[in-house]
Amino acid sequence: MSVLRIPIARSEPSQSLVALLDGVRYRISLDWNARIGRWLCALTHADSGRVVFTSRVLATRSDLLRLYRFSSDCPPGILSPIDLSGLDREADFSTLGAVDGIALVYFSAD
Repeated sequence: MSVLRIPIARSEPSQSLVALLDGVRYRISLDWNARIGRWLCALTHADSGRVVFTSRVLATRSDLLRLYRFSSDCPPGILSPIDLSGLDREADFSTLGAVDGIALVYFSAD
């Protein structure tokens, strides 16, 4: 199993990046929702634009892909926000992407 830390810019309220997940290019979009005080995540195929999921709340230690495994569009690994401090904090505007904050990590299926 290989581990990929998704590079997230700290304190950017809306961002989108392309990551190679198990050999396939995906676009990961993150948006800060100030009304609920949470980050929302969307995942699409970078080349075709096919949607895997939209508006998933980043919840620490949850597998964002778990509900979509039935779809052939879904990467086979685990995509999860991890608190690098070990305190099990949730991702907020100041902690997501911080050095000792919340990292978005992909654990490959191999």
